[in-house]
Amino acid sequence: MNLFKVSSNIVCFLLLALMLFIMYGFLSASLTNFNVNFKVSDVNGGEEVLRIKFNRIKGQATYLGYDKDENLYDTRQFNGWFLRWSNFYVFLSWVTDSPFSPRYFKFDAYYIKQEFPGKYILLNHQRGVRFNSDRQEVPLKGIFSSCIQPGIGSRP
Repeated sequence: MNLFKVSSNIVCFLLLALMLFIMYGFLSASLTNFNVNFKVSDVNGGEEVLRIKFNRIKGQATYLGYDKDENLYDTRQFNGWFLRWSNFYVFLSWVTDSPFSPRYFKFDAYYIKQEFPGKYILLNHQRGVRFNSDRQEVPLKGIFSSCIQPGIGSRP
């Protein structure tokens, strides 16, 4: 009996701590207004652009990949919700690759640090490689820097 009571107290404590942790992320996200463009260049001269809008729990991100000739080779649209703990963002989203492919659910974690006013660095450990049209591997970088551009609709 005593063992069951101790273990149930531990489980209740862990559930309460988890709920408080999630509520803090929810509260922090509800006070966030964050719109920024990030970009990175790859080794072949291509460029990746990530446009993020995190506004009051709702999140939207657009990924654009350009090759070395500035042709668009990849696009993705992320729509969902985010939680925030200081510089850490957890983004739960539905991903649309194209109007003709089915949507799927994705879980992303970002670390976004403000270096200077208006200048941000984004770290994402969930990066890999892509294949270009010549079937060569291009390693994708996990570090993006922000572009200070006035318009979100124009290419940075």
